[in-house]
Amino acid sequence: MRNPDLLKATEAMQLEDLQQRIGVVREAIERNAELSRQMAAGRTSKFWAEIFGERRIYPDINTLMVSRREGAIAGAGDNPQGSLEREQAYCARVHHIYRLMVDKHFVRSLPESTFGSPLVFEHDGIARSANFWMNAATTARVTDFVKKFGKSGPLKVLEIGPGWGACVYQLHHSIDVESYTLVDLPENLYMSTLHLGTVLPDRPVEFIDVVGEKVTEVPRGKIHACLPGAISRLEAKFDLVVNSYSLQEMDLESVQQYIDWIETVLSPDGIFVSLNSHAKAGVQKPSDYGYEKFHIHHWGVFRLVPSGFFNTIPYEVVAGKRNRQSPDYPVECQDGVGRLMQVGLDKDIAGLAAALVAGNLGAQQIELLGGYNQFFLSRSDDERFRKLQQLKHLDSSPALPFITALLFLARGDRKQAVPLFEEAIASGLQGFARIRAEVFLAGLAGKAGASFRSDAVDGLDPAYAYPDAKHIIETGDLAHAIVHIDRAFGRHRMETASA
Repeated sequence: MRNPDLLKATEAMQLEDLQQRIGVVREAIERNAELSRQMAAGRTSKFWAEIFGERRIYPDINTLMVSRREGAIAGAGDNPQGSLEREQAYCARVHHIYRLMVDKHFVRSLPESTFGSPLVFEHDGIARSANFWMNAATTARVTDFVKKFGKSGPLKVLEIGPGWGACVYQLHHSIDVESYTLVDLPENLYMSTLHLGTVLPDRPVEFIDVVGEKVTEVPRGKIHACLPGAISRLEAKFDLVVNSYSLQEMDLESVQQYIDWIETVLSPDGIFVSLNSHAKAGVQKPSDYGYEKFHIHHWGVFRLVPSGFFNTIPYEVVAGKRNRQSPDYPVECQDGVGRLMQVGLDKDIAGLAAALVAGNLGAQQIELLGGYNQFFLSRSDDERFRKLQQLKHLDSSPALPFITALLFLARGDRKQAVPLFEEAIASGLQGFARIRAEVFLAGLAGKAGASFRSDAVDGLDPAYAYPDAKHIIETGDLAHAIVHIDRAFGRHRMETASA
């Protein structure tokens, strides 16, 4: 006897059905694309224009069938590694990192979509792709935030920038979804709607045009898709709004329009989950996100172990509707916290982040965060060193010697950097900042071929997880590290530097 559920899922994936959907989706996008581009939210940033320049805008059915192993979703999904052996090694490294962020039992509860024929490898007794592990960590965090800060019961979900829809699919298996609305650029919306229409056959996909009457309610049981230019039509209320790593890639005007819109469509007891950083595109500082317009429930580091040694480190912010009891969140303190997180500090500044959220920062803490913010805004090294000197009476934590060591390293003063990194570690430097400090110390020691393993994060071998860290440890070449520090400190914009 045939399993009717299996038969239904199989029928939903017939080539004829996918081919028909391709026509419907492409027509809907082309009908709205030009109008959407004329609006601030619909403009493609330089960041994404460069990515789309390497992709086919509308992959045909043959490309779609292997899109996840052939690079058709570059920038939003799997990036081909060049050979099966390299794919397996890459997936092993990704698993090594992300297993520390997501419980394997939760992973087992999430199916992996077969759409696009991903390359999967077995870890922890379960076969999944590298991109699956990355998205599972995001899904796990969003699920945790819903349980802790969100409402119970079926949720009306809005996701801005869902990419090819990996988290959309996973969230349908981890939370109670009443309806799901997608907003994205044409090139990504094409992929996500075809993907989700295939793997969630019980959730019809409907498009919301840029022009039309106001949409005040989204029907349950469906996936609604629209281009950014249509958000002015959307006045429905959402219980969960998600943005992961795409606001940080937009022009600032687009970000500001989205933030203002989110504030209006968030339901009274809804939450907005933002996993973003700064200085990648239009957003140059954390306060550009306008979090002070909301009631902040939580602010922390999302990836205590980033996917790349020199990757930007997104901060996770969970916000709700602002109310009479919501405290003030000084923008200079937001910027201080976010910028310190960007250089790898996490556990050492968790107390400052918690005090910011609670609205009970003391005068000394406000001065400290404001001082660090001014450090990152400094235009010369002389100015930076003066600011660090002023911070000595405010900060007795490992953060100060760590930041100072990074500055000396960027200046090429290795002799001064070494004892400061050692001081930071001896003072109890934690998390990823300590991993970076130990890797840099190994590189500064110049012991070619030296083995290395840090215990800063239990179970992580940085020399295995990060090719960049392995290169530093084995060669002593810190050129990439200096470029990274220069960008984090704003030294790349420095007009002159003291000798």
